[in-house]
Amino acid sequence: MPSPRGPKPDLASPDAYFITPPQPPVDLASIQRELGALNEAVKTLKEQSKAQGEKLEAVTLDIHSAKAALKFLRWVVGVIGALLAIFLAAYLQHLFGGK
Repeated sequence: MPSPRGPKPDLASPDAYFITPPQPPVDLASIQRELGALNEAVKTLKEQSKAQGEKLEAVTLDIHSAKAALKFLRWVVGVIGALLAIFLAAYLQHLFGGK
């Protein structure tokens, strides 16, 4: 009795694995419409990417400025601390180790 689904392919042959599905009919208007939508989406993504790049550049500059300001502040605090340590050492030596 033959199968109602048709003959089964021979799975041992390589042709059984390369069966292509039937292609839908081509509608050029819908393809052009989809391509237009894709082009618009790509343009939008490019604009968003450019805007994010500019924001990232601004954040990078802010971080660089903050790091420079902190380095300068650390240098100033270090110099002031060193001067205070020298003056404190001289004062304590004058108080307790007076010759």
